[in-house]
Amino acid sequence: MKKIVLLVCFVLMASFAFGQNLASNPGFENWTVNGASGPPDDWSLSGSSMTATQESATIHGGSYSTNITWTTTSTRYLQQSVVITAGTNYQFTFWVYDNDQYGRARVAIRWYDSGGSFVSGYYGGYSADSSEWQQLDSGIQEAPATAVSAHLEIRIYDVSWSGVETATVYVDDVSFTVNATSTIINSYAISSDALEVYYSADQTAVNPSDYTLSGTTAVTFTTATIDATDAKLVHLTGASPAMVGDATLDTITDSNNSTSFEFYAGITPVSCTNTNNPSGTINNTNFATFQVIVSANDGYNNVWVSDAAGEYNGVLIYDWDFYGEVSVGDEILFTANRDVYSGLTELKNPTLLNTISTGNTPYGPTLIDASGIEETIPEDTNPGEKWEGQFVEIQNFHVDSYTDYDYTCSVGSDVFHIGDNVDFHFGNFTLQIGATYQNIQGVVDWDNGSSHYRLNPRDQDDATLPVELSSFTASYSMTNGNEFVMLNWETASETDVLGFNIYRSEDDENMGFEPINLNLIPGNGTTTEPTDYSFEDITANIYLTHYYWLEVSNFGGSTDLHGPFCYAPATGGNPNPQDVPYTMLENCWPNPVNNSATINYQIKGDTDHQQATIQIFNVLGQVVKTVTGNDFKASFNVSDLSNGIYFYKLETGNYSAVKKFMVMK
Repeated sequence: MKKIVLLVCFVLMASFAFGQNLASNPGFENWTVNGASGPPDDWSLSGSSMTATQESATIHGGSYSTNITWTTTSTRYLQQSVVITAGTNYQFTFWVYDNDQYGRARVAIRWYDSGGSFVSGYYGGYSADSSEWQQLDSGIQEAPATAVSAHLEIRIYDVSWSGVETATVYVDDVSFTVNATSTIINSYAISSDALEVYYSADQTAVNPSDYTLSGTTAVTFTTATIDATDAKLVHLTGASPAMVGDATLDTITDSNNSTSFEFYAGITPVSCTNTNNPSGTINNTNFATFQVIVSANDGYNNVWVSDAAGEYNGVLIYDWDFYGEVSVGDEILFTANRDVYSGLTELKNPTLLNTISTGNTPYGPTLIDASGIEETIPEDTNPGEKWEGQFVEIQNFHVDSYTDYDYTCSVGSDVFHIGDNVDFHFGNFTLQIGATYQNIQGVVDWDNGSSHYRLNPRDQDDATLPVELSSFTASYSMTNGNEFVMLNWETASETDVLGFNIYRSEDDENMGFEPINLNLIPGNGTTTEPTDYSFEDITANIYLTHYYWLEVSNFGGSTDLHGPFCYAPATGGNPNPQDVPYTMLENCWPNPVNNSATINYQIKGDTDHQQATIQIFNVLGQVVKTVTGNDFKASFNVSDLSNGIYFYKLETGNYSAVKKFMVMK
């Protein structure tokens, strides 16, 4: 049986192990830890809802491992504090069996000074779902100059973040070693010709003949130099042959110091991070170097990059502060390791090596069909998976509905989603429900909560209406004794617009089958200048409420629709209000409301027909705004209202009506 070995002192150059089986400490062969309970002199637990028990069936070595099971949304960790020597190199490792979709383990070391204050810390990569044992390794870490102790942590996470599911991992063969030898602790490519090699100790002399790179092919180097400011860093150049960036793991070996290090040499194509890449996928442990252009940055913890247009060539970088080091259009060189979180591929632990240039146009957007990210495509399945992380464009799509920061859209029978993973809660982006857009651009991700791929725009410029409509009005008019409804609209811009058709209906649900205009009303093609249009509806009954739709006909045959827009009888004072056939509350326009909106109404036989009071309520039934209308319309601003659902009510005489609208800024 393995036993915990408590270390009370350290011997320089010694390599030792302890706590190989955390649950087999004498007297605690089957212990359960919850809160502050547990072995008083050994490993302690931070947090609750967690047990650590001896396991004999699932082991890495010896007779036992430790079964760690927990149910929580917070980080938990097993911890031991040990005395260390400042400036000395240490390495903390353990083996983990993680075959649980909710469980993750991570290695960490945190350094503390003599006053017990935190100095700095190292947090390694996460375990991956696997039916094989995997080693988590801190690498060689040098204790800071002011550190006197180290907190060694086996950190665990329930990545469902729901607090409902129970997660389990197995831990075995834990070790903490002192290492004063000259060991390669990191290496990465900076081009196809050059490598950086970082040691655990200063180097005094190097020879290029001592170095060999193996993996895709055998590579030697013509020069080896020690960095002028950091003697632990060695520069290797003159790779022969040139290093190949691919999904094959490479090893740099220093025969003089009998040390080696595994990583991905050369400049690795982004495609090698994709789960379905035909040429193979890099693992989730070893680091690789990438040269990319930034295509999106959410200003929080997500950056999207690509190294070419087309399938498989985009990926997300997830990090707490990397977003502040780069901007959209930057061409950058960086190292990172791959990871998968809730079905989404990420690059983690990035280190920016060089900002090569700025102000570049991101690769793409690559034009794809809506079927490429259709809502029924399963996780890690093409065609959706090959576009994950990439900057793409979909054209001529219709906005069907909106719920909880997610637009459901369609192109024909293909339904896809537009999400807010770049522009959080659509702070700088909105779409019109029911409108047809010329195109939408953004980066693709997998939304694990709703189980579909989605496109995430960066800002309002990523969506284009063929016509950007500034206004549309329908009002009573009379010329030479002839009464009619005058339609006026203004476009702020037009893109490939052939012309306009107008449809009319007596309610706001159905559009007429034929346009009321005999001939197409000519558009202005493509222009960024405002343009005014008008049309006289001489066939309208001026005593009835009418609803109008404006259809935009585009070059190439596609169309998109704006509306409905309401004509209310007696707008402008004519005809006589006694002739208004009935009282009616119209729909708010636009809806959703981004800035300001208008509510049309009509009141039969009311001598004060030009005025009405409309109350606006929140979902709790509280009055949040009272609006006074004139000329059968009430306009209001939503700058003082938060995003959400609201109701508005008109009540007069025997008539009372309530309708709903949404505020989305």
